[in-house]
This record gives sequence, structure tokens and C-alpha cells, in this order.
Amino acid sequence: MSFIVWLAVLGAVLLTLALTSSYLRWMPVTTSAVCLVLGIAIGPAGLDLLKLDIKDAANWMEHLTEVAVLFSLLSADSSCVCRSGIANGASHSGWRGR
Repeated sequence: MSFIVWLAVLGAVLLTLALTSSYLRWMPVTTSAVCLVLGIAIGPAGLDLLKLDIKDAANWMEHLTEVAVLFSLLSADSSCVCRSGIANGASHSGWRGR
């Protein structure tokens, strides 16, 4: 499968998750579990819609995982700042305002 087809499938999965996020919020499953089920369903164990030749895809798969790790790190960092209240203007416990 070409890189463009993989991006189209990724876009379709992300669009599906975005459209169903309000329903998933009320269900006792995480979006990670839904992504896992979707991957199994469209992969060789399920409908066999996507075939990945590891040797051909190794180069762009490496770059894709680097981007995923960067996105994961940056989103985890911003959520920590928001949860601590710093982004909302709340003061740090060790800081004394005048």
C-alpha cells in the first residue's frame, strides 16, 4: 500500500474518532481500545483490507513513529500545565504574589 493510502486510512480513523468522541465519553472504553479494535478489524486478522510490507514501509514508518512520540510528549506536557492551573492564571504554591 502506498503512503497516500495509509494517510487516507489514518485520516478516516481520526475523523471517525472525532465524530464519535461525544459517544465514547459516556462509554466504559477508551479511545485507545477503539483504535486497537479498528486496527484489528482492518488488518490481516480481520477484513484484510490493509497489507503492510515491513521492508518497504520501514523508512516512512520510522518518521511516523517519531512524529507520534513528539505529539504524545507535547500533548502530555500541555495537559500537565493545564491541570496544575498555571495556564489558567492560578499562582504556584511556592510563589508569593504582592
